[in-house]
Amino acid sequence: MKLQKVFINKRVFRAYDIRGIVAKELAENEFYTLGLALGLELKSIQREAAFIARDGRLTSLALSTALGEGLMAQ
Repeated sequence: MKLQKVFINKRVFRAYDIRGIVAKELAENEFYTLGLALGLELKSIQREAAFIARDGRLTSLALSTALGEGLMAQ
């Protein structure tokens, strides 16, 4: 699957986290887009590394992989 940058609904952004329905509001393309944005921010403050953690949900591997691909694309 080719990941692409997409619009992310602002409702998923909370004060201290990001929450949404997987595959509806937050899917691989949204995580890729988050990775792009985070990568750009990290680059602007001259950070060269980031750590990605995940939980045991069935979707965690695919979503964390998409996030990492977005980070690396910057």
